[in-house]
Amino acid sequence: AAGRFEDAIAVFRRMGEYKVVPDVAAYNNLIRHLGLNRLADEAEVLHKEMGEHGLVADEETCVLLMEACFKADRIDDGISYFNRMAELELKPDASRYHRIVDGLVGLSLLDKAHEYFDQMREKEIHPSTATYETLLKAYVGVGATRLDDAAKVAKCILLDENVVFSDVMRELLEGALRGEGREDDMAKLYEDVERE
Repeated sequence: AAGRFEDAIAVFRRMGEYKVVPDVAAYNNLIRHLGLNRLADEAEVLHKEMGEHGLVADEETCVLLMEACFKADRIDDGISYFNRMAELELKPDASRYHRIVDGLVGLSLLDKAHEYFDQMREKEIHPSTATYETLLKAYVGVGATRLDDAAKVAKCILLDENVVFSDVMRELLEGALRGEGREDDMAKLYEDVERE
């Protein structure tokens, strides 16, 4: 909290002297704080030490390292941490998929974000409302060139019984379509959903 990260790491490493053995959650906590402060290199050193102490990274560790790399503008490294979960036979859930989608959208990598959205659905992991809304807002935010993608996301929301297409999202999409003279697209979308 005081921003004294070198001291925090030093104290963390001395826990064993007090017969306190750090577990994965303890490592994740420190990795989270380092990542939030753009100290990805330091977070990776701790991750390596985890393995040296016989601890296996969990889904949260991988996502925290991914987020740390994203903050440090090391996008490919961040993506590789997320992808590494498959090698470790870890199964990220909807909340962890949301974090990569949200992170990639924040980096303006919409197509890459959509790849993970599709991957999630292929694995029959139901996207959260937040994931749908993140993508929908991003596509609408880009403008006319991505409104078809926004409509496809809206269709996914309408076909997913686990989430609700909020009035705010509906109005956002309708307003964007109206602005491009495409008012009829919304009615067509509802018809398609009804037919399916």
